[in-house]
Amino acid sequence: MDQLADRIAAAVAKLQQQHEAEKRSSERRFQQLERQVQGTLGRLEGDRAREGDTRERWAELQGSLNGLMEENQALGQRVDGLDERIWARTNEAQELARQGVRDLQQQLQAFERQARLAVAAAEESQRRQAAKQRRTEHLLEDFAWRIAKAEEEQRTRQEHGDQQRERSFTAHLQVMEQQFQALC
Repeated sequence: MDQLADRIAAAVAKLQQQHEAEKRSSERRFQQLERQVQGTLGRLEGDRAREGDTRERWAELQGSLNGLMEENQALGQRVDGLDERIWARTNEAQELARQGVRDLQQQLQAFERQARLAVAAAEESQRRQAAKQRRTEHLLEDFAWRIAKAEEEQRTRQEHGDQQRERSFTAHLQVMEQQFQALC
């Protein structure tokens, strides 16, 4: 967008420089013709004696003035044409800039919609993930409790089994002692 504005500004500046250069050129030409007219008038006054020559110089002066006027009109028409071209290019550039801004706004709105949808999807995914994590943590706690309970039951069984085996062993030992004593 800035490049377009810079290019337009450069084109306008170039056209203005051309206009100024042509204006200075026509002013110089006008001053030259004015000097010629003054020189011719001075000679006319000095040469009044020769009327035929004066008429000829008068015609020359008249032709120079007519040429200067035509050149001045042509220059004015060129300046008017230049102004019209400048306005046309400026309006065209403004319309291009407006269209570019509209396109950019549409792209920005589309991007914002996509971003909102992506954020909503991410939030939903995060909620689902948090729910899964809570369920998993609950299941892990339940499994830990069950494992602890099973371990406790196992210890209780082992302790109980050891006591029973000890009683059985003691009873068996007593029977053997009694049998040994009976043999001796």
